Amino acid sequence: LKKSGHIDLKVNRELSRQDFIHVVLRLAYVRQSSGSLASRLDDLMRILSVNTRQLQATYFRQHVRSESFYKLFAKYRWHLRNIYVYFAAQIVNPTNLDSNDESMNLKEWSDMLRCARLLEPDGPITVENMETIFSNSRTEEYTTAQTSNEEEALLTYTDFLEAVVILACFRYSDPYESMRERFVRFIKDDFLP
Repeated sequence: LKKSGHIDLKVNRELSRQDFIHVVLRLAYVRQSSGSLASRLDDLMRILSVNTRQLQATYFRQHVRSESFYKLFAKYRWHLRNIYVYFAAQIVNPTNLDSNDESMNLKEWSDMLRCARLLEPDGPITVENMETIFSNSRTEEYTTAQTSNEEEALLTYTDFLEAVVILACFRYSDPYESMRERFVRFIKDDFLP
């Protein structure tokens, strides 16, 4: 810092790994008010991980809501919408596929994955993965309105589309393949009848 209290931006401020660890430990000690350094660090990491997951989810949702994904969703709309409507039990008007009145619960979600042979003992997705994807795909207004009973949790069609993208990224986790490419591969190779 300069005497005036401003940071000199011309100075190289790159941290080594060891310096970074020291900074994080100091931050944990100052930020958390009581306990051992280990417990303070654990508390800080818990706070950071929640914020990191939120940032990742925000970035993911922005990407899924991009024009390129809208075009993909439009391309596969007939298939995706029919799969959703078929497995979603609460259909108000099955002839109106633009209706947002239907929703998919956890049992219907798992039935759909079993039919696609994704949720099998030797399949690529475990029951725990399936439940996590279902829970994380729900929009905030549905998540906060629901009770803690997962049987009452619901996926809207928009949530369903996001969940299918998550499934694709989970199934094909190659970081050198774009999310868009993984989605198309998943739809063609694993999801469509």
